[in-house]
Amino acid sequence: MGKIYDVKRLSVDREAIRFELSGEKIVVPLNRSGSLVLPGAKLEHLRIFELDADGLGIYWPVLDEDLSIAGLLRSAGREDLVVEKIPSLYLETSETYARVKKPSGYAYGLGMVRDRES
Repeated sequence: MGKIYDVKRLSVDREAIRFELSGEKIVVPLNRSGSLVLPGAKLEHLRIFELDADGLGIYWPVLDEDLSIAGLLRSAGREDLVVEKIPSLYLETSETYARVKKPSGYAYGLGMVRDRES
């Protein structure tokens, strides 16, 4: 399974979350991001974030805050870029749910790159 959203040039500052998707520049002001935490956070905490390997969301571990890329796109008025049919990471069987192997992850923030699952 490939990336759902191929997010590029992700950055966060005191005013906004900025990234590129499908060649489009997306800017979401923090006060329109849907987060009650990010607008009041310290800059050094805003800059420590991880992007899911599949591109579905951003996580700020110091702030314990998650935002979905789909939600950010909606906040930016870019419904046209929202993926409607996202494949499940779980396969339902008659008895249990079996975990499907995800692609190896990576993280952005302060120039760090690491596997989020490690």
